Amino acid sequence: MNLVDILRIKFPNASLIWDIIIQDDGKGPYIKAWNIDAPKPTQEDLEAWAIEVQPLYVAEQNKLANAPIYEQLAEIDLKSIRALRADDKERLASLEAEAAILRGKLL
Repeated sequence: MNLVDILRIKFPNASLIWDIIIQDDGKGPYIKAWNIDAPKPTQEDLEAWAIEVQPLYVAEQNKLANAPIYEQLAEIDLKSIRALRADDKERLASLEAEAAILRGKLL
């Protein structure tokens, strides 16, 4: 997780183009401009925020990594609804088994 990720998660409504400007002159990224109605963070603040937002960052990364599985689960849900409408219990059982396997693959 880097400075941009920390600030993006900590201030989700702030623009990282206009409100908070990050620059890197070869010595690492730093806050060049702070144009939001909150005190500009110190290095200690940033280190504490990194710990604070870590669970949210991990959840975001897991969601991205698992996106194909979630898409497949959504499709199975749609097929399950169709199977229920057609009263196709065998097909529904097959879809539920497929969904269980996909859920097992989630991080």
